[in-house]
Amino acid sequence: SGSDGELVALWLDPLCSFLILCGAVLSLNYISIDFWSFIVKTWTQWGRVKGQESGTAQPRGTSTPTTLKSTTTQAPWKPLGPFEILYPHKYHFILDEPEKCRNQCPFLVLVVPVAPHNRAARDTIRRTWGNESLVPGVTIRRLFLLGLEDQTGGLQEELHAESKEHHDLLQANFLDRYLNLTIKTMVMIEWLVTRCPNASYAAKVDTDMFFNVDLLVNTLLDPHAAQPKEDYITGAVIRNGLVQRQKGTKWYVPEEVFPQETYPCYVSGNAYAFSMDLSEKILRASRHVRAFHLEDVYLGMCLEHLGILPTDPPQPGLFYLWQIPYNRCKFSGIVSITGFSLNKIDRYWSDFQKPGPPC
Repeated sequence: SGSDGELVALWLDPLCSFLILCGAVLSLNYISIDFWSFIVKTWTQWGRVKGQESGTAQPRGTSTPTTLKSTTTQAPWKPLGPFEILYPHKYHFILDEPEKCRNQCPFLVLVVPVAPHNRAARDTIRRTWGNESLVPGVTIRRLFLLGLEDQTGGLQEELHAESKEHHDLLQANFLDRYLNLTIKTMVMIEWLVTRCPNASYAAKVDTDMFFNVDLLVNTLLDPHAAQPKEDYITGAVIRNGLVQRQKGTKWYVPEEVFPQETYPCYVSGNAYAFSMDLSEKILRASRHVRAFHLEDVYLGMCLEHLGILPTDPPQPGLFYLWQIPYNRCKFSGIVSITGFSLNKIDRYWSDFQKPGPPC
């Protein structure tokens, strides 16, 4: 009947209102908890990021740096362990040469890692095997790569003056020490990718080397080839290199850092040459391969990730891993020999460049 319907309606209206009210309260309570969790999480992350930024401030007394154009990850929130490397990271150039390759396409870029204070090594290399005009008709560019020292004194002003004089210094804001050689090498790779992508080849060479640039260019790289080689890196190729477990040695690596007993195939870091196309591939691979403090091994790890093997020299003995007595005839058939003092490099180079056949 009509009266019964009115009675049911009177009961349903408060009941529906009550149920709607309960649902709203429960929903608001759930949203509130989730909302506040989101606020707390966001605030915590913001605080950590700000802490990282303040911890990696540009050193005082340096000019406004140029940022490397590369995708990098944030610094870890905890202090670094003895074998941990802060890479990838947003390193900046304090001294830079962005015009070095801008209006030309060098065939070969020589990059020499060197300690900031070692002006003597840079001057020796400039007047010996690092001379940019050694190979007629071939454009070669020379650059020295440095980081920062703990105690600089007036060193930074001296480096700025040297840079203005020679225009061949690259300095980034990482601490220049042995355990940071991987950072140094990867900053080199980043510079090549962003500042000199049109070069054909690059070579990384240590300061204690006798380096035969002419033999490298005309025998291994061939400036007359129609196209540069691809996926190419060569030097003294190391296969099945044993991991050193003896504490106190220069190359000691604990199992928790590298559990395997042998390293992937790599090229010894004292001197190697590579095609420029490989630079960008190594840089890309480094975003997926955990940084490792032995820089030549780390490049080998990146190559393994890419499925690329180093190329053996066309004949054995082109890249020596030890010092041998100087002989003009013998040295004319070798690309690199390690372990020489600056004085010996000067004396040997003077004799090596004498007119006439070497043998």
